[in-house]
Amino acid sequence: MFFSSHILDEVERVCDRVAILQDGALSAVNSVENLRSDLGMGAVVEATVDEGPATEAVATVDGVTDVTVADSTVRVSCATPRAKMPALREIDQVATVEDVAVEEMSLEALFEAYTSSDGDGDREMASESPETPESGPSTATAGGERA
Repeated sequence: MFFSSHILDEVERVCDRVAILQDGALSAVNSVENLRSDLGMGAVVEATVDEGPATEAVATVDGVTDVTVADSTVRVSCATPRAKMPALREIDQVATVEDVAVEEMSLEALFEAYTSSDGDGDREMASESPETPESGPSTATAGGERA
């Protein structure tokens, strides 16, 4: 089944795979989780702690791309889902975690990253079936078959 919508929140809720079109050409075809992973835009873990902790150890966790502290809130940007718990454990080692919120990168943010001309807009199409020297590039036909 093919579902087309500009309401990306709805697309994210109902679709297993997503195709992103830019200027009439496919920029990416994959699951939302894999698109996040491909761009290193996984999630932000926000921990409310009893006091502002040292964050050096959190920043060294594999998959953590950024750590900021504002008052009693530690925000950790994670490129991969597997980085969330180790980062949270590191925070818990140096401060008492009082609350946690996890914000997954939205499909809208992914769409903007894939189609922005100042980013990697000229990137090769990200798909579940990578190009090999023998097969050439993978493209989808109007009927949805892979060519």
